[in-house]
Amino acid sequence: MTNQPQNTEALKKPAFITGIAYVYALTLWSMIKTFDTPLVNRAPLYLGSWASPHLQWDYYTIATLIVAFVTIGLFLGHGWPRWLALAGTVAGWAVSLPLHDTRGIGLYTVSVAAGAIVLGLLFLAPSARAYFSRKSQANVSPSMRLRARAFVATLFYVVGALAIYSAVLDGFIHTGKLWLTFAAILVISLPCLLLGMVARWNIASAYRDSATVLVATALASLLALFASVVFIHSTRPASLALVDFSQPIVAAGIALIGYVLARMSKRRTSSVAATVS
Repeated sequence: MTNQPQNTEALKKPAFITGIAYVYALTLWSMIKTFDTPLVNRAPLYLGSWASPHLQWDYYTIATLIVAFVTIGLFLGHGWPRWLALAGTVAGWAVSLPLHDTRGIGLYTVSVAAGAIVLGLLFLAPSARAYFSRKSQANVSPSMRLRARAFVATLFYVVGALAIYSAVLDGFIHTGKLWLTFAAILVISLPCLLLGMVARWNIASAYRDSATVLVATALASLLALFASVVFIHSTRPASLALVDFSQPIVAAGIALIGYVLARMSKRRTSSVAATVS
């Protein structure tokens, strides 16, 4: 790997925007898996929603497409996905409004809070506003070689993130599978992260991207676990004794590793800048 800094769009983009893209990618994966059921258009999706099951599934189908476009757009660094995310999120709040069953209020509150935080970061964060403004005015783009490296690295990172996310969520519901979570991390996620770092071919960028993947995946996992706890507590409180609360600890550990990599990236960038100057 080279230590030379690369003046690419990926390096200019705030890490949290890429992190949100990974969160959307993981959300997309969960949404697609939801369709693997014979209860499509029959069972309600949102606890206590005023909407009929059919209307809920119609919205969910459209929302899945929206999330797919937002994911791709954010990875590419465009500004338009923010508005698509805003429209889809607000529509989701409207459709899932728990007017028929107050048990859905807790989960609805989590959904609104999470959506508001994401939208707030995309629209109000100074670094995001500055980035999207520069992006719309930029007349230069990375070379095809750099684009190819970024694309390949992102594919590896997404696979690694999906392995962690799926293992943590599955292990939370099916107790006694903590070893499977670690197996997925060591056998799938770790090699994918390493291959992604090699594809980036820049140490500082590799550390930074890996940190973003790990932190985003950990936060997405923790949010999904928290939402699951709220749902179970609202519907079947006794079932909380059956879930594996060691999985959130694993997710927190992954976030910590991501933080360490982020610090390493910052040190590497500072070291290279000092050498150049």
